[in-house]
Amino acid sequence: MNATQFRSTLAELRLTQVEAATLLGVDGRTVRRWIEANEVSGPADRALRAWVTLNRIGLAWRPDGRAIAENSENQLAKYRQHAIDLVTVVEKVKNRGGPRLPWTVDLDRCLAKAGEMEVYFYKLANGSFSPQSYSRPGHPDPIRDQPLLEDAYACIAERLAQTSDGKLEFMVLPGISGSAVRLMAYTSDPQIVAIVSCDAIRSVTKAAKDLTDEDCRTLLVCSELNRGLVSGLALNEYTRGKFAVGNAGMPVVQIGRKELLPIAKELDPTVVDRPGARWGTAW
Repeated sequence: MNATQFRSTLAELRLTQVEAATLLGVDGRTVRRWIEANEVSGPADRALRAWVTLNRIGLAWRPDGRAIAENSENQLAKYRQHAIDLVTVVEKVKNRGGPRLPWTVDLDRCLAKAGEMEVYFYKLANGSFSPQSYSRPGHPDPIRDQPLLEDAYACIAERLAQTSDGKLEFMVLPGISGSAVRLMAYTSDPQIVAIVSCDAIRSVTKAAKDLTDEDCRTLLVCSELNRGLVSGLALNEYTRGKFAVGNAGMPVVQIGRKELLPIAKELDPTVVDRPGARWGTAW
């Protein structure tokens, strides 16, 4: 990637020089050299090209807010590699003419199905996804089944891209902080953080008194319905000025029992008991 292409890429991705340096794991001087004359190569070039591809198909590529705020090179590197791996799979499936089987993707259940084969995935905080586990009749063989798994991943990516309509939505951040689930609206300006009390979720959700903190997070990660309801609450509180100002000037909305009560009957607690909800794996 030459300097002209690099400048064009930054413009397309709406990245400032400072943001590009952070996300690519380089210093500002390196970015300035790339802008002026030097060729971008290696991991940075591959990451930029992957981000552009994901951006054009409407799939999330930007790392989650926590990794950016903490400038965690380890986490940012994982996001870069994830983008490269996902684009590799999507393009491989496209080049061989598309999926061999018709796949259906259930975003609420985090499940893709083709016949009796099932592939579970995990929704990432930035709006993308990561594979979890799969099952099929007979003995699963990841090497033999790799083409089918790639087809599933490509279909999941396409389904997520179809649902990305630019609507403001809060995505769940990794980890639990102070027995609370944290969400962030990435597409807002400024970005908005919502903090949902796990105790509040347990107190208003029917038959969910035994939910762990991580179960409360799963409740919002693997259900578009639940996350949408809470997102609506957070946005409403923000527009009413019911927020505090946190680090870096970000508005922080606190959601407790009082805020959750109006949607309590609509929340679905069964998602935490669905197969794959607590499992994890890599590509």
